[in-house]
This record gives sequence, C-alpha cells and structure tokens, in this order.
Amino acid sequence: MPQRDEQDAIHNETSGHVGGDVHHFGAVHGSVHFTRQPPEDAPLLRTLAREVRVRWELEERRRLVLQELPMRWYSAPAQASEGGAGRDDPREVGEIARFFRDIAPRRLVVLGDAGVGKSVLCMRFVLTTLERRSPDDAVPVLYSLGSWNPSAMSLQDWLIERLSKDYPLPGGVADARNLVLDEKVLPVLDGFDEIPDELHAAALRHLGEYRKRFVLTSRTCAYREALREAGALPDAEVVVLTELDRDDLAATLPSTTAFPGADPWEPVLRRLREAPDEPACAELASVLRNPLMMSLARTVYRRHREPDELLDTARFPTSAALQAHLLEEFLPTAYRNEPELWPKGQHRPWPEQRPQHWLAHLARHVRDSRGQELAWWRVGEMLGAGTRSLVIALLSALVIAVLVTVVHGAIYLVPGGRPPLWSLAEALRDAGFNGPLAGFAVGGAHWIAHLAGRGIPEPSRMRLLFRASPGEQRLPRNGHWLAARALLAVVAAALFGFAARFTEAVVRALRHEPDALLGGWVEGALFAAMFGAGTLIAVGAVSLLEAPVDVRTTAEPIELLRSNRRITLGTVAVFAVVFGIVVALTGFAAHALSGGSLWGFRLEWDVWEAVRLGLLSSFGGGISIALGFTAWGQWIAFGRIWLPLVGRLPWRTAAFLEDARDRQVLRTHGAHYQFRHERLLSHLAPPDRVSAVAR
Repeated sequence: MPQRDEQDAIHNETSGHVGGDVHHFGAVHGSVHFTRQPPEDAPLLRTLAREVRVRWELEERRRLVLQELPMRWYSAPAQASEGGAGRDDPREVGEIARFFRDIAPRRLVVLGDAGVGKSVLCMRFVLTTLERRSPDDAVPVLYSLGSWNPSAMSLQDWLIERLSKDYPLPGGVADARNLVLDEKVLPVLDGFDEIPDELHAAALRHLGEYRKRFVLTSRTCAYREALREAGALPDAEVVVLTELDRDDLAATLPSTTAFPGADPWEPVLRRLREAPDEPACAELASVLRNPLMMSLARTVYRRHREPDELLDTARFPTSAALQAHLLEEFLPTAYRNEPELWPKGQHRPWPEQRPQHWLAHLARHVRDSRGQELAWWRVGEMLGAGTRSLVIALLSALVIAVLVTVVHGAIYLVPGGRPPLWSLAEALRDAGFNGPLAGFAVGGAHWIAHLAGRGIPEPSRMRLLFRASPGEQRLPRNGHWLAARALLAVVAAALFGFAARFTEAVVRALRHEPDALLGGWVEGALFAAMFGAGTLIAVGAVSLLEAPVDVRTTAEPIELLRSNRRITLGTVAVFAVVFGIVVALTGFAAHALSGGSLWGFRLEWDVWEAVRLGLLSSFGGGISIALGFTAWGQWIAFGRIWLPLVGRLPWRTAAFLEDARDRQVLRTHGAHYQFRHERLLSHLAPPDRVSAVAR
C-alpha cells in the first residue's frame, strides 16, 4: 500500500491558457488547487505602480491645503452634460474609484467649473485605485492633456510618448507601447479644457475613436461646446463636481487664521448667515463656494489682513472683482517674508516684487508654448531660436578662449623657458583665434540642430554603465538619431579643426609668408581629420556606455535636473578623455610618420603642439558639446546665466522654482512644473496679451 507522501506526489497538472473544460477521470484525493499565474509583465507593472504611487503621494502632501476642503460629486445622465437636468444625491470624492469600477463602459467624464478641484479628484482617484489594485490590473497614470495636440498626434501615440518620457521604462518606448496597447495603463486625462479651443472637437473625436478605458476631466462649458460640434462621447458616464456650501465655509474658514484671540472670519460668516440675499453677501458667497477661491482667501487673509473688507461693495462690486482681488493679492501674500512661518534653514527671501516679475515671464513662456507645463530644460524657449544659437556661440567662444589662454600659456612656459609675458601674449593671440572659431562652430551646429527639429534637447534618460550588473540591459537606441548626432558632432569638430589651422595660415600669409596659405589648406585638412576622428570615436564610446536611468531618480523636476547634471558631467568626462587621447595620438603619429612635412609642406607644429591640442580638445570639446547639445548644458547657458543676466529669471532659478512649489504657487506633474491653477496662469499672462518674449 503506498505511503501518504507517495499518494500526495501523484497528481495531474495543467498550465497555460485553457480554452475549454478540463476533465479529470478517477478518484480525486485531497483538494483541488487553482494557481493563477502572474502576467509576464507583472514586474514592469509593479515598478510603474510604485513610481506612480510615490509621485502622487508626495504631491498630495504638498497640496495639503486643498485636501482639507470637502469635495462632493453627483452622477449626471448624458443629457445633463449638454445642459439638461437630472442629478442624484452628492457623494464623497473618495467613492469615485468604486463608482468607476462598477460602471459597465468604464469611461468616466468628470465635469466642473474652474477651481472646483478636478485635478485633486484625479490625484485621489489614482491613489485610491492603486490601493485596491490587484497584480494584473491596469496601472492608473495621470496625464495632463494641455500638452496634447490632437491635430498632430493621435491619442494613443501621445499616451505612449508621454508614458515613455514621464516614466522611463527599461525597454523605453517599446515597453510604453506594449503597456498602452495591452490596456495595462489606465489613462487619467486631466484638463480637456486646457487644449486650445479650436482643437476641442478634434480632441473629442480622438477620444471617441480610442475604444479603451479612461477617465477625463473638463470644465463643463468646454466639454458642452465640444459635444455640440463633435457629437456625444460613446459609452461614457458623466459625473459633476459640486461647489462648497455655506456649511462648508463655516466649518473650514475659521481654522485657517493665524490671528490670536477672536476669529476675524466670524463677522463675515455671521453676516453671510444673517443676510444671505444682500448683494455683498451673495457675491462673496458665490466666490468662496469655489474651492480655488476659498483656498486663495485662506492664504491672503491668514494674517495681517481683515477679511471683512471682502464685503465692501464699493471696492468689490461684483464677483469678478472679488476673484481678481484674491488673485492679485495671492502672490504678494505668498512671498511675504515671514521667517517664523518657515522651518529652520528653509526660509528663502527674494527681492520685493521680483517673484511676480519672474513668474510673469514664466507664465508668458508657458502660454506661448500653448501648453500648461513648465519644463526646466525648455526655459531657453523664452528666447527666439536665433538668439539661443547666438548665446550658445558667445558662451562657447568665451569658455574656449579662457581654456586656450590657460592651457596654451602653461605649455608655452614649458619648453625652452620662454618669458611669461611672451607666453601670455601668445596665449591671448591663440585665444583670440580659437574662441570665436569654436563659438561659430558650436553656434552653427546648434542652429543646424534647430532646423532639424533638435534645437531643444530632452533630458538624458541614460546613464553611463561601465560594468553591467546581472539583469541590466543597455537602452535600445534609435539608429537614425545616433547617426545624425554623430554626424553633426563630427562636422562641427572637423570645421573647427580646419578653421583653427587655416586661420593661423592666413595670418602668416599676411606676414609675408607666401607658402603659408597653401600649407594652411594641408594642415587644415589634417586637423579636420584628427578632430573628426576624435569626435566620432568619442561619440561612439559614449553611446556604447549608455544605459537606462533608474526611474526612481526621475520622479521630480529637481531630481531629474540633478541626475542629468551627473549624467552630463560623466558624459563630458568620457568624451573629453577619449577625444583628447585620439587627437593627441593622431597628431603625434601624423608628425612622427610624416617627418615634419606633408606633401612638401612643412608642418608648423611639433610634439608639444599635439599635447597642447589633446588637452585643449579634451576640455574645450567636452564643454562645447555640453553647452550646445545637452539639456543640462542649455539649462546652465539659459536658465543660470543668460536669462538671469537679462533679468527674466533669478540667479538661483532651480531654488526659485522649488520655493514657488513650497509656497503653493507652482505644483509638479511628473518632471514638469505647472502653475497651481489655470486661473493663476491667466492672471499672470492673459491669453489675449501679446507675448513680450523676444524673438
């Protein structure tokens, strides 16, 4: 008779996908186990879910003031979204995730007026859905629709592109495409009304053609107008966010004051209760029922101000006047320097009135870009394309001139004990030649990149991987872009190498050396080959070492900036070392093999010249590449040097942006900043105002 363990070891098993019934004949001993296998992409989904949760939990804590406000919604039939009647009892915002899970089409449209908390609802929906998510459920991802151009890109392609940029995945765009196509991502599309008005109908048609699940938020009026032009959105449930009521005001406003003793809001609330039909009370109540305006009022009247002035109809005859007043006073209040309100070591004072000036420039930049997002790597677009190339040329020329002066001066002192003044004069002469030439080459290459659509480089999503750990993979790259990048860099380097030697030959020819000009062509061609080969090998070395950045280091704008600084400095170091070694070795070999002459022309340089070229090429080439063709380099050029120099941004731009977020002026959406609300953006940069940005 078999032992118990032998009986247990005998069993039938089936795995994989079964398309029908599974039959077992004979006696069944013990229990029947059904083991659900995790999907193949479960690790990728876990990683994405973790990063989405970390990102939005952090942002939820930053928006704590808004989280304290009560928010409610009610379900509306489709005709209600078009202006018809019909609503059920309001529900709490925490129930929205359960409601979405229960509806059959699982396509939800959230409507509401400006400032009622649609973005906050999206954030709560994402976090609640993640809490209840099973391993193979789709991951909710919050998208800001303001950056989508439906006339240029389908919704599906845009979702894939933004997912790959906002959450760098091991497989890059391929992973993002698979997740979107397999419905492993649940798009939460915030801000339909932030798409330009003339594109609303096209956007709604794209949404109708996208037959997968999503959540969409919009201002009621914008969605209603799009419905009239494009027709109804198929299989969509509509809910509407409500405004605050008088009980909400009474429960929330008194808890926000910093005044000792009596609550300054009490006289206002008492008058609202006792005389609700008075014009002043009716106008103020209509304004404060909006969660955004309530939040602004709490900030403006937290201290130093008496809120009963809001009932002065002589100053504020209409609700529009009250709203304009709160928006106008919000920034001065937010930037009032009160050290006691800040944790130790975090108080960052700014010159009076300057934050509003800088924010207005940033708002116009956001408005000009026809979106809602502010990216640190795109602040250079506050300047025109031609101006950007000129700035890059100027800074490159200055950097190269300084490097030439230092490197040439040091080397001229070594062989033969030349006098210091003579060495300095020679170094300055070389700097006067090489600086402008380098600036012309880098600035010209930058302009060519702009014409090719690559003038504003994206932040690097790669790091340099010198030794791969088990399981680590290098990032698949676009071969066409790699070739274009290498070609552009090689052409710029070759032009600089040729121009550097040929210009010196022209100067010698002007000094009555008739053969110098022909020799300059020969030396120029040789230097072009040396610099081109060095650049090609250096770019290839960098490309071979590139690997994906850990997504946990790119969840915040400041973290992406810091990671790109490390990446850029590492890239420049590798490029400089490889480029310098190749130029030095090829220069040394060319001089040694040719015996000091080529095609009958004497080479006007020696071994020390090769060493000098190697050192100069290492530093100068690396810095020029960083300034002209990396996101962090252009951030330094524009965000840290030029725009502060002309007064459009502060000298500590990154600190200013983070400080604005701490003061609830800006918020973050992935690696981007956004103004706290579109109303604040419109106040700083009205849509109908002509941009003051120089073109």
